[in-house]
Amino acid sequence: MTEPRNDPLAAAERPTPRSGRKPPIPKRKKPGAYRVPPRENRHGLFIVITGDGKGKTTAALGLLRRAIARRMTVGMFQFLKRMDDGGEHRAARRLGVATLASRPSWMHAVVTARDASPALIDAADLVTEMRLVRHAYREQGIGAHPGIEL
Repeated sequence: MTEPRNDPLAAAERPTPRSGRKPPIPKRKKPGAYRVPPRENRHGLFIVITGDGKGKTTAALGLLRRAIARRMTVGMFQFLKRMDDGGEHRAARRLGVATLASRPSWMHAVVTARDASPALIDAADLVTEMRLVRHAYREQGIGAHPGIEL
């Protein structure tokens, strides 16, 4: 007679303690209900990131990266500098960017602005204000660093 072989794929047997009782089996968490509603029931968020502090665009790019990681389709428009009637403002009017309210109801939109207008803040579902507390460049004379500013 040959000895039975150990099956490497078989479940491991739990050793019985000396007291003779079976060891406790940890409870397994059951998955909860799916929390994200179907697309037709979703409400896209309008997010405004404003303030005189650093990191507004970086925060928006973080949201963009998370969306890409979720295989969402993303787009980014960037308008630089504030002028009364600069090329950025003319392009925004042509593209219809002041028309954020007409986007599909499921679509998210993120706007960053140093001085967001009260109308923009009132229209937003989520507003974050970046507040300057200490500035290494101005107060300590420390220059830009690779990986932070460059």
